[in-house]
Amino acid sequence: MNALFAQLANTLHPQIADALTFSVRLFGQHSFSFHLSPNWPHQFIRTALFKSGDVFSTARSDWQIFGLTLSYEEMDRLVKPYDRNRYGQIIAPGLTLKEQSTATQLVFYDPLAKSFRAYDFDHRIAYVLVCPEHIFAEWEIFSPFKEFWHYWALFHGALLVHSGVVCQSDRALVILGPGGVGKSTTTLSCVEYGM
Repeated sequence: MNALFAQLANTLHPQIADALTFSVRLFGQHSFSFHLSPNWPHQFIRTALFKSGDVFSTARSDWQIFGLTLSYEEMDRLVKPYDRNRYGQIIAPGLTLKEQSTATQLVFYDPLAKSFRAYDFDHRIAYVLVCPEHIFAEWEIFSPFKEFWHYWALFHGALLVHSGVVCQSDRALVILGPGGVGKSTTTLSCVEYGM
C-alpha cells in the first residue's frame, strides 16, 4: 500500500499546489490541515469544522487531509492494479485476512459514486477524491470526511454513534438509528413536551 500512497502524492502534487489550505484544532489537541480543491464548497466545510474547533495557523499539523477533484479515468487508473473486496476496500497484495483487519492504511474505491478515499494512520495523511460531476448534498455538505472521522475515532479507542439525546432532570435518553428514521423529529417532540 505504500506504493499506492506514493503514487497518490505524485499524481496529486499539481492539484495540491492549487488547493485552498486551512488548519483547525479538533478533539482537544489534535490538529488537522485541510487542502481542498477550488471547486469544493469551502465555506460550508469550514463552517462545519469551526463550530467545534479553533482555527489556527501552523507549519505543523497532526494530520494532512486532502479533498481533491480527480477525473474518473485518473481514479480508475490508480486502482486498476489492485484487487477490491465487496465493500470497495482495496486489498494490499500478500496480506492475510487478519493482517488486513489490523492494517493502518485503509483505501476504498466506489466506482458508482466515483469516489476514492485513502487513509494512512501511520503517516497521518488522508485523501478524499471525487469526480468533477460530484454533487455535494447541501444537507450533508461535510459528508466527504465522515468516514475518515469514524476510522480516526476507532484508532483512538472511541466510537462515533449517529444519535439524538434528550434529558430530563438527571436522566437522559439516547435515540440511536440510521439517517432518516426520525431521531431529530422524536428529539424535537420530546423538547416540545418539556424534556
